[in-house]
Amino acid sequence: MDSGGKREVDKSLELVSSNIQDVQKTLSETRAEAAEQRDKESRRNNVVIYKVPESKEARADDRNKEDISFCLQLFNSVLQAGQRVLWRRILCMFSCWDIEERMERQDC
Repeated sequence: MDSGGKREVDKSLELVSSNIQDVQKTLSETRAEAAEQRDKESRRNNVVIYKVPESKEARADDRNKEDISFCLQLFNSVLQAGQRVLWRRILCMFSCWDIEERMERQDC
């Protein structure tokens, strides 16, 4: 192969390499955007409620049941939510007291 042909091959390889890098960058950006969108979607229905009376129960399960009961009463009676909120529709619930326990168990 003469030097002119070699230069053309080198230019073609550089172009292909550049194109591959561009595709990888675009793919990486698309993955990041998709991850951000999934994160937003997972938090879409989050509700934060302040000043919920703290349960005096000793067991975490019992405290959680009281929290759920309070929230259901709040949603259904006080706020008169348009669609009745049922306990089985609450996917995850935790209180400030629960955060430390979860972190110790590494549940969160």
